[in-house]
Amino acid sequence: MLANMLIRQSGNLTRRQNGATLIEYVLIVAVIAIAVFAAAQFGLGDAISGVFTEATDTINNSGT
Repeated sequence: MLANMLIRQSGNLTRRQNGATLIEYVLIVAVIAIAVFAAAQFGLGDAISGVFTEATDTINNSGT
């Protein structure tokens, strides 16, 4: 009887842990989405584009 109760409880804990893991993943995705949105709003894309443009210009001018 006691063994059956312990087995049922361990099954409940496993299900609860899976639910918690799902919530953790959703929170991680939400934080990443907010960070990407904030980076786009503050012009991080333009800064990165400028770095690549400068590198391309340097490579093209070094061959002449």
